Amino acid sequence: MNDSYDPQGYWERVNSHRKSIDFLRAFYDEINSLSPSAGKEHLARANQMEWMRSACRQYGWKTLLDAGCGPGFWFQLWRDEGISFAAVDRARSALPNARAMGSRLDLQVRVEQAPLSQLPFGDKEFDVAVTVKVLLHTPPDEIVAAMRELGRVGKYVMLLEFASERVIETQPHVFQHDYAGIAGQLGFRLLKSEPQPGYQRFFVMQS
Repeated sequence: MNDSYDPQGYWERVNSHRKSIDFLRAFYDEINSLSPSAGKEHLARANQMEWMRSACRQYGWKTLLDAGCGPGFWFQLWRDEGISFAAVDRARSALPNARAMGSRLDLQVRVEQAPLSQLPFGDKEFDVAVTVKVLLHTPPDEIVAAMRELGRVGKYVMLLEFASERVIETQPHVFQHDYAGIAGQLGFRLLKSEPQPGYQRFFVMQS
């Protein structure tokens, strides 16, 4: 682990330079109606969208926590799927954009500021807690607590994260975690563990 890495500072910087709400809404529309000539980022996001949409429908989730929501990009998917949701991000700089996204979508969204290891929600308050490329930036000394909290507030946990079966060189703010192993340690039941392009793996766990 890089001892100089500050996860709070990292996420504050990232969220202070997000794209505009108009850009994010247009990008969502583009990946929702993907063309054969779409670029790499469009294809990656479209794959995430379809995988989450399929899981939401398969398990019949009606309530959801968007954990590490950033500017609220996936609020559009939860709305389209008719899911009632709340959101949380550890970065205070994320909250204005997330709340603005909710307003632009004519939604009343509860958006909280907190680290994933200390979620301000009740036990099993949601059918599912979701992270999309968030836990890869969570240091090893925080990852178990973060996953425990996700499982505390959600009946299921859905993770779309960086995961490789071999150790690869990463940037100082990217960490390789054994999500399946941690799930087992916490008593979660692993329902899906599917490798994806770009050293990703998507999971569904029952907590």
